[in-house]
Amino acid sequence: MRWSSKLRLRLRSLFQRDAVERELDSELRFHLEEQIAENIASGMKPDEAKYAASRAMGGITQIAEQCREARNVGLVETTWHDLRFGARMLAKNPAFSTVAVLTLAVGIGFNTMSFSAVTALLFGGLPVKDPDRLVLGEALREGFDPAGTSQLQYTVLRGEQKAFASTALSIDRSFLLRGNTEAEQVHVAAVSPGFFETLGTAPILGRDLSREESRPGGPAAVLLAYGFWQRRFGGDPNVIGQSLVLDDRSYSVVGVMPPGFDYPTRTQAWVALEVDPETAPMQLRTAHGSIFVARLREGVSLLQAAQASKESVRHLEQQFPTERGWSYGLLTMRQWSIGDDDGRMTRAIVVLVLAIGLLLLICCVNVANLLLVRGVVREGELAIRVALGASSWRIAQQLLTEGAMLAFVGGAAGLLLAWGMRPVFRMLNPIQPHSFGEVATDFRMDTRVFIFCFTISILSGLMFSLLPTLKLVKLRNVIAMLRQREHRVGGTAARRGWLRALVVAEIAIAVSLSFGGALLTKSFYGLAGLDLGFRPEHLLTMQLPLSVTEYPHETQKVAFLDRVLERVRALPGVEAAGVTTSLPMQEFSPDTVFTVEGRPPRNPSDVPITALRHVSPGYAETLGLMLLEGRMITAEDRADTLPVAVITEEMARQAFGDGDPIGKRLRRGRQQDTIYPWLVVVGVVRDAKEDRLNFRIARPVLYIPYAQRTNPPSGVLMGLVVRTTADPSVTANFIRTSIHDINPYEPVLDVSSMDAMLNSVLSSDRFSARVMAMLAAVGLFLAAIGLYSVIAYSVTQRTGEIGLRMALGAQPRSVIGLIAREGGALVGFGLVVSLPFMFVVARLLSSVLFSVSAGDPAILLGIVLLLTFVALTACFVPTMRAIRLDPLRALRCE
Repeated sequence: MRWSSKLRLRLRSLFQRDAVERELDSELRFHLEEQIAENIASGMKPDEAKYAASRAMGGITQIAEQCREARNVGLVETTWHDLRFGARMLAKNPAFSTVAVLTLAVGIGFNTMSFSAVTALLFGGLPVKDPDRLVLGEALREGFDPAGTSQLQYTVLRGEQKAFASTALSIDRSFLLRGNTEAEQVHVAAVSPGFFETLGTAPILGRDLSREESRPGGPAAVLLAYGFWQRRFGGDPNVIGQSLVLDDRSYSVVGVMPPGFDYPTRTQAWVALEVDPETAPMQLRTAHGSIFVARLREGVSLLQAAQASKESVRHLEQQFPTERGWSYGLLTMRQWSIGDDDGRMTRAIVVLVLAIGLLLLICCVNVANLLLVRGVVREGELAIRVALGASSWRIAQQLLTEGAMLAFVGGAAGLLLAWGMRPVFRMLNPIQPHSFGEVATDFRMDTRVFIFCFTISILSGLMFSLLPTLKLVKLRNVIAMLRQREHRVGGTAARRGWLRALVVAEIAIAVSLSFGGALLTKSFYGLAGLDLGFRPEHLLTMQLPLSVTEYPHETQKVAFLDRVLERVRALPGVEAAGVTTSLPMQEFSPDTVFTVEGRPPRNPSDVPITALRHVSPGYAETLGLMLLEGRMITAEDRADTLPVAVITEEMARQAFGDGDPIGKRLRRGRQQDTIYPWLVVVGVVRDAKEDRLNFRIARPVLYIPYAQRTNPPSGVLMGLVVRTTADPSVTANFIRTSIHDINPYEPVLDVSSMDAMLNSVLSSDRFSARVMAMLAAVGLFLAAIGLYSVIAYSVTQRTGEIGLRMALGAQPRSVIGLIAREGGALVGFGLVVSLPFMFVVARLLSSVLFSVSAGDPAILLGIVLLLTFVALTACFVPTMRAIRLDPLRALRCE
């Protein structure tokens, strides 16, 4: 009974299918005749009308024939048939295929490039063992202002056995390597025993530094960086045992480190730290100039280690009053490697990745919109397939295959776009790494990138194909489909609902990107237009390292710098010149604790900090600082005269409140420190943004005459600042020649204009603003295309209605209003839907913005006006087409 029932159902299905085919053939002939009649009515000759109708109906008859032939084909043959048919359909509609592929290429290309960059920056392989278990420490002044680790803090941190498996300390130094010409500065790190074991990196040639070499007075040994070894010794494998003279001391080369290893700060060589942190003089033990690195114990998180470190450092306050007001924090090795000390760079990268992901979503929505519009045209074809026995899964398979082909071609084009974007991205890359720069910024197209590109291509194909497929597989009644005009079936409000919903989604996402781009752009221009307190134009800067062996006394350094200034100021094209111990906008800025006479801090834990600069006479005038009261530092302020100081207005406020600071005294150090003399305040200058790390805030600055330096004899890196009347680059060679006339071996380093240094400071904000603005522009363009397609499609479907209105006397303005209301409704809904997205964008960007409010009315108004312009532009062409319709021809379509 069961088998006979199945057999009867099968036979009935076959008989019904034959009946449908007979009715289908009759219907096709009827439509062919009807199409010929319409062509003749439109003015064609009979032969032309028959030919045009045959071409128009040939596609449907061919589909019917193919469906009959493909009933009993296997899976492999079916897939191959779908691929061939999909390729023919894409080739038959080149405009649609080109727009869809280019749209996908933009979204997939940007996401592939961002994946390559993020993989290198945040997950790339560093030349150390298990980098995610390595952390670096920062002493925090008043809980937020980062500084280096003191040796006093290191003594307690290396005893923190619960958090750290091993610890090490390093101090950056600069040595002079002399030759037959100008001396070369070598960036050297003095490291404690166990430094390389903590990092998990071993030399590729020779050995590590021994503990014997780390003892005071031990053998002088040096490890070379791979790049320095290649450049200085030509990659000689017999370099071990050779001598290298640094600062007139001979060091024996004991090893060469692997390629890419330059920790802690673009280091070229490593020597032993010949200072015992527990027995060093207190002045050295309390100086915050070292870099602490540690390897976390298994099972200990970064948060747990940071809390333990903070508690250990806090206990120092009880024994050493100088440590009051200091806290401690940890950051990961990856943060350090890309120069992200405060986490702002990582947050900006995450925001940009999310924005690029939103761009891909817009692209997918746009392609889905195009497929829905195209699906309306293909309803007749798909209905014929259903009538001839195609199942819903068979229809879905065909549509998904075509979507996968689009995604594959779009992914290939996106991969080529990402490949072409690499040089541009490297040129605009704002990352300024402390170390491992070659590894962390190697944006390569490796296997992971190809897999990612392939994966998002497939996911994108499913994303933009799924909704059109679900809508089109519901078709069942082929006879009803053929007896109605396709454009009328597709033109119903229900059919257009999905199109409108997708356009609203596009507009909402594009508005969110535009909002983020506007916030970042305004923030960047706010920073770029910030009043620096000095004049950066026509300023030339350079570094002059003064060796302790060549200038053992401070008076010799001062005499050399005086001669340099005298020669430089006499050069043509030089307006003014000065020297300083800390150039504006350089990476590291020295500072000091200060004490005001008669005004002890209210809280013993308060640590008043100021940036410290020893400057020459004329430095303030060269920089363009504005004197508010008193006088500047002059040539009369020498070592044997009254110690004086010039301060900024922020320091005057912090030190003296509303009182007059002129004639008051302050000194470096704390209340109980007496090693530094009292300084008489002789002038107050306007606040200047000289500190790179605190560029967004006003920091107090203390200027002391460089002739009154009281530091013990040591090497010093002095900055020369020159104001020129012409292009600074033209004057640089003359300045270098003048310096070498005084000392032929004096290195002249890091020659740069102040404008270039400011560009470096703002590079991260500039990059974020440009990328977000570009993404916003692309997103708005795609949203405009989507809006245009929906409006144009709506006008096409309502041709008969518009013709009827105009035939009954409707004015063009009423037709324009009809179309404008539809476009305005879509834009209005898009703005409403975008509000929560804009709130999320504002929260994500809050930590990287400068003086910009998320509710800035200018930004909100600008976005509304911009979106209105985009909507008017998208609606213009369909509107013009509608008002130019011939009512009689429109009624004939009806």
